[in-house]
Amino acid sequence: MDEFELIKKYFSPLEKLDNSTIVRNGDDAAVISVPEWKSIALSVDTLVEGIHFLPDTKPEVIGFRSAAVNLSDMAAMGAQPCYGLLSLVIPDNDEAWLRNFSLGLGECLDEYNCSLIGGDTARGPLAISLTMVGHVSGPPLTRAGAKIGDTILVSGTLGDASGALGILNKTPLDAEEKFLVERYERPLARISLSINLLGIANSAIDISDGLLADAGHIAAASDVGIDLLASSIPISPSLSSVYTEKEALEFALSGGDDYELMYTVPQDALVEAYAMAATEGIKLTKIGMVTEGSHVRCLSGENEDIILKTKGYKHF
Repeated sequence: MDEFELIKKYFSPLEKLDNSTIVRNGDDAAVISVPEWKSIALSVDTLVEGIHFLPDTKPEVIGFRSAAVNLSDMAAMGAQPCYGLLSLVIPDNDEAWLRNFSLGLGECLDEYNCSLIGGDTARGPLAISLTMVGHVSGPPLTRAGAKIGDTILVSGTLGDASGALGILNKTPLDAEEKFLVERYERPLARISLSINLLGIANSAIDISDGLLADAGHIAAASDVGIDLLASSIPISPSLSSVYTEKEALEFALSGGDDYELMYTVPQDALVEAYAMAATEGIKLTKIGMVTEGSHVRCLSGENEDIILKTKGYKHF
């Protein structure tokens, strides 16, 4: 099976046919026409075997996560994703692997109504790079919009995916452990929530490298300080049952891969933000405040800064 047969068999079916796609998957470039778009959003993420996933990770998990981590970046901007371009480097054209990878990728793209309109394949060490294209209906959410006095909110619970890493190869898994593994294997992109929070939240970021690390990105971009309260960090009952209180908090603060979102919201918009989240069936939790300064602190009940060995994942 050559490159073109591979694409036709496993990835062309992931394209959604509509009038906006002028030149389809399979040509030298895809061409789209969407006149009503005012602002175009673009994001790209790369996953490399041995760095972002273990060598024995199931291909359907790799496929799903390849899309989900990228869609989470779009969510952080309040963007509606629509199209994807896949760059796939594989050591060989293992048909069973390709079939399951494309099923996982397609499952995630379908969930958010995205179409795979092109890409490239090459032989080499396993690496997946996906570019997403979408649009924003108004001024996008950014890391640079936080204001002193904003309340810091996070969606969902934190630390679950990081907690899963230590039990991925364990068998059998109990119900609580299965929940953690599911959170790692199939993260949720909070697309609709962020779109609803456009014009309400001042800033946002997806939590991919760890809460403290990603809060630091907002602090640096907005030239503000971030004060978090340890007792307010939302931790799932599953994480608490599998790990000690200290371990669970460390996963929540410094572990990535949950792809929940952190927002900063002005005080007078909090009720509206909570209401918007409720319509999506998502819980927003207040975990801190934006303050003067250039720091990121997580304060204990004794008002002392909790110091961890690492504040999150570093790419280099």
